[in-house]
Amino acid sequence: MINAKISGDINDFLAVYDDMLLQFPPCELKTKERFTELFKTGVYKLFLCSFGYMLILEENITNTIWLDYFAVYKKFHSQGKGSEMLRAMIQFFSKYSGCYLELECPDEKFPDTLRRVKFYEKFGAYNLDMNYFYPAKDKPFRMELFFLPFGSKKPDKDTVFLSVKNVFNTLHSDVPNLCDFLHQISYRAQFPQEAQLRQQQ
Repeated sequence: MINAKISGDINDFLAVYDDMLLQFPPCELKTKERFTELFKTGVYKLFLCSFGYMLILEENITNTIWLDYFAVYKKFHSQGKGSEMLRAMIQFFSKYSGCYLELECPDEKFPDTLRRVKFYEKFGAYNLDMNYFYPAKDKPFRMELFFLPFGSKKPDKDTVFLSVKNVFNTLHSDVPNLCDFLHQISYRAQFPQEAQLRQQQ
């Protein structure tokens, strides 16, 4: 088990914010003031260790968490530290049923997008197959929403929509016309569990 801690202290966050400015595109990054507001909610937490960090929202109504940001410091890249961190995070948050993940749409022109999907899939994450949009202030952009179960139980369709709604109302409450973004989110096909049940019948 790695030496890590979960913190709701804004000062711990400020210690990693400069690194976030280097590792995340501006369109995905919240302002420092917005982060400060989120930490005041008491459900937005920093998972911190010596070689990286995660920012996580606890969604207690549906007993899930939402991985908002995940980064390994650049000097530790390609050393398997991301896998170590993810295993440790799962153990720390094992009381929850699982974790939602927003990933860039896979594109063969950008190999990193394929690599990220494979990284999470090896831990058991699966694509929820939704028309999903990240509600950035300037312009929404399409992403893929994955779910990483921490046990055998997977959320049903209604629970997924409730989780997204609750998370959006916390993480993106500063975005104008947030309801419009929520109305655009839908399943592209059958819900994965429904499709699996039909195949078994």
